[in-house]
Amino acid sequence: MADNFIRIPPDSTGKRLGTLQHTIDALAVDIQKVHVASNLYPENIQDIDNEGNAYVRFGDGHPIFDPFHNFKVSETNILGVYEYSTDGYFDLVTDTVSGNGNIDYETTSGTMLYETTNEDGSYACRTTDRYHYHQPGTSMHLIITMQNGDTGKAGNIRRWGYYDDNDGVFFQLTGGAVDGGHDLVYRTSVSGTPTDYIIQLADFNGDPVDGTGKSGLTIDLTQYVQYWMSMGAGSGSRITYGIYHLGRRIIIHTLETTSIPLRTTSLPIRVENFNTDATVSGSELRQTNAILKSAGNQNNTFWRFADMEVVDKTITTETPILLCRSKALLDNGVVNNINTYPETLSVYCSGGPAKIQVVNALVSDFENDSWDIAGMSTIMGDTTSTGVSSSSDTYWNMCTYYCDTGVTNIDISKQFELNDEGILTAADGTNLEVVGFVGTRLTSNTTSVSMTLSYRELW
Repeated sequence: MADNFIRIPPDSTGKRLGTLQHTIDALAVDIQKVHVASNLYPENIQDIDNEGNAYVRFGDGHPIFDPFHNFKVSETNILGVYEYSTDGYFDLVTDTVSGNGNIDYETTSGTMLYETTNEDGSYACRTTDRYHYHQPGTSMHLIITMQNGDTGKAGNIRRWGYYDDNDGVFFQLTGGAVDGGHDLVYRTSVSGTPTDYIIQLADFNGDPVDGTGKSGLTIDLTQYVQYWMSMGAGSGSRITYGIYHLGRRIIIHTLETTSIPLRTTSLPIRVENFNTDATVSGSELRQTNAILKSAGNQNNTFWRFADMEVVDKTITTETPILLCRSKALLDNGVVNNINTYPETLSVYCSGGPAKIQVVNALVSDFENDSWDIAGMSTIMGDTTSTGVSSSSDTYWNMCTYYCDTGVTNIDISKQFELNDEGILTAADGTNLEVVGFVGTRLTSNTTSVSMTLSYRELW
């Protein structure tokens, strides 16, 4: 049984109509194939995939499916928000500059500016300290708004997305015009060596936003553009790149994988502007915001619970009782990107009441610390520090509690919400940031404090 055609007069050769042959009541019957087309735009016809599924779209874009092909109808959970209209969020990120590169917060426009000079090696990079936890079996969705100062130049690379030195996905602008260097990239270290796979304009399988796609849109990189990308984890998941334009969700490219595309999808948000050679002039990249959403609920994922304690520490004025910080490496030697969230602080005061301050500081802000508590695999603690350094300029008080003689149990979980940083290692691998519990006696009596901190780790 084969497909066929029917020849119809009136011209000399006859028209051909495509048919598909079926057997009906033991008879071979040719059924005409038809296109479903628009009466206003007859060149637009409905697509059918190789499994016979019709592509259906809504007025403002495609229905949203996550990388595991689940139709998304429920609200997602926000994992991280970086919105620069009022602040530069310098305490939530690691900024790295070299070769006269510069990162600046512009108060007038409410944007972050990443700029390089024309010198080879000029570099400006911002990475969130937080590695946003990706719950297996769910999707992640990043929205980030960027503006380029030009359409690209030789010797300069600008990147923005969800990635670090080893894994991730991002947009990339290299030298030349838009059609010469607006690339999509995914980086993977599954082989043991980080490797970038670059998807160029000619290989985009969605709307290339160069005027030739179904949207008719030609992207202007020198204007603010709201980019998005979504991804799953594991073999068979999808990575999708796109933009939002006038309320429409445009898919630029969908990468479908049969292998594991990324070693991990618990990653930071990063923006880079750097020169690989001397350029004709300096380059600028601006960012107004970034937001990361997850279809998963972190309360329903895998947590490890533990505690630290100190017994009978005598306090006077601003005496460090218990200090906590992340380890640089996990026990297996892997870089520690796990978030730890304090939950309950149990305080026992003997001899008199005490003021307990929860502070954020650096290791250098404390005197005579020795980090004598191993804790679980992600954090370590100190109970030996005798005071706050007189030269401290980064020490600040998060909140204050007053504890009477005897036992006081304090819920401090609201100070460390899941869409905040908790206790973690900085993006550059350092672990100098400290969450400390500092006591001050409230009478002249000799006062000692015992303390237990209960916390949980998000794995």
